[in-house]
Amino acid sequence: MAKVKLEQARELIKAKRYDEARKLLEGIDHPTANKWLAKLAEIAPAPSISVPTKNDEKKKQGGRLRGCLIIILLLVVVYGVIVQFNQFRQTTDNAAVSAGHTLAAAGVIAGITSEVTVSATITDTPRVEVSLTPSVTITDISERTQMPTSTIDFDALEATSNAMSEPIRADLAQVSGIDDIKLVSVLVLDDGPSVTIDIASTIDTQEFVEILLEAVQKSTPNIIQFRVTISSNDGINGTNWLWENGREWSSASW
Repeated sequence: MAKVKLEQARELIKAKRYDEARKLLEGIDHPTANKWLAKLAEIAPAPSISVPTKNDEKKKQGGRLRGCLIIILLLVVVYGVIVQFNQFRQTTDNAAVSAGHTLAAAGVIAGITSEVTVSATITDTPRVEVSLTPSVTITDISERTQMPTSTIDFDALEATSNAMSEPIRADLAQVSGIDDIKLVSVLVLDDGPSVTIDIASTIDTQEFVEILLEAVQKSTPNIIQFRVTISSNDGINGTNWLWENGREWSSASW
């Protein structure tokens, strides 16, 4: 039986299957097997198998325990930061809402300018420190400058227009070619008077309206605008003329 196993071991060694041959020779009680094992130890030493000691096991367990403790500590720190941040945000939101309500109520009776400074410091422990520094300036509406208001005295305007219209009618009455004076109106502006007349005439040219302007300027100088409506005696046809100080005449027939 030993010879058969030795022969098998020989074949394994030839095939360089040293580990298998070693295992087979270790089970043979024969001097040749011992020699071959010694030879295998020289040419192909068996791999050393380290057996963990109790100290190694303790070190591994200690490392795992420290890792778990570090993870737990990190989770606690993160949770604390989140809680503190949520409290800080809720506090600032409540402060903003309260300040908004207060300012809205005060704004009904006064003009308000407000400024709120918020600063936060997060430390490693963790800890959140919040500092609110409000600054409010209130101005009483009663102290504001009131805008001046102006009113228009239509009676005075009409009286002025009538007073200036009569001399213009008298000047136009001296111009030949006018069949009827229908309207004379004067509006006194900041830059000067604006005169509007409506007459009936068979003459409807630019030269004629220039003569009318010269006549009106005798009693009403510094005219800035002159409007003339010349219509036929039957009122069917006519032309609207416009002259503005510094510009050319313009006209539109109808």
